[in-house]
Amino acid sequence: MVRKLELDALVNDLHSVRKLLARRTPETDPIGFAQFTSRADELEAAIAELEGTPTTRASLAVFFSGQPVQGSRGVEAGFAGKAVDIIQDLIAKQFANLEIGAMAKTGPVPLRGNSDMLLTDVARGSFGVVLEEADRHESLTESQLTVAVRKVAEDIQQAGGTDSAGFDELIAEIDYRYFSSLGALFKLFDDSRATVRLVESERDIQLDDEAIHRGRERTDATITRDDDNIRMVGRLWVLPGDRRFEMVVDGMPDRLSGTVSKTFTVEQLEGLNNGDRWAVQLRERTIVRPNRTPQVRRTLLGLIERLAATPI
Repeated sequence: MVRKLELDALVNDLHSVRKLLARRTPETDPIGFAQFTSRADELEAAIAELEGTPTTRASLAVFFSGQPVQGSRGVEAGFAGKAVDIIQDLIAKQFANLEIGAMAKTGPVPLRGNSDMLLTDVARGSFGVVLEEADRHESLTESQLTVAVRKVAEDIQQAGGTDSAGFDELIAEIDYRYFSSLGALFKLFDDSRATVRLVESERDIQLDDEAIHRGRERTDATITRDDDNIRMVGRLWVLPGDRRFEMVVDGMPDRLSGTVSKTFTVEQLEGLNNGDRWAVQLRERTIVRPNRTPQVRRTLLGLIERLAATPI
């Protein structure tokens, strides 16, 4: 069960029990008062235990609503099957990225069998499903698949969110094949006139019609060129908190700017002296959106060498 859903259910039960308990006293209903008091104590203990237990296994609840859902009867099987399949594909690709780095642009997704999720339940309160990590081994720390599922939920939220800067950061570092699957998911939701709610650990994401359409428009973009081997030399400035950089490149009149790869720690970035001259490795990604001028997004991938203050 998804931690947040389980916790919400316990809290709702406790609220109901307390309302019933408030109508009773030991004098007017001694048996009822004792029973409801005992039940409230049990629920409070269960809530405290769950809150104190870290999440170590991946889980994700997906609630569907909108045109594909027919009241409380069910959801169109073709739509639900496609949605779950794409979400599993996103999880598999994100897991592969975390484990081995960038994937080849074609071919099987590496380690796919290690990222399979089980459909374990039908989500209550609306029509949906619960996906849980297939691995039965217990662990004291969160699994890599838990990290992958969390990242998938964050990226779906980012793609449909109102913060365009957040999506700009996402599209600058996202894997090409993963981005394609993200676009397929929003296309399915938009074409089907569906809305969705995702619940992952402590995260509760609501995507209404506007968010779905916004995500569709954003992910209709195409990554037409990706070059990870751009070498530039110049003076470098970084903003560790924002994970952004600016660079005055030797021989170029304009400053370059972009995001900083997540391979850099905040401590590494804070240890840099702004304005020092470096040879760096950049990624240049060309992005084309319908009826828009192509855009180039740059990501600082690595520091090759610190150089003299002025060109020799």
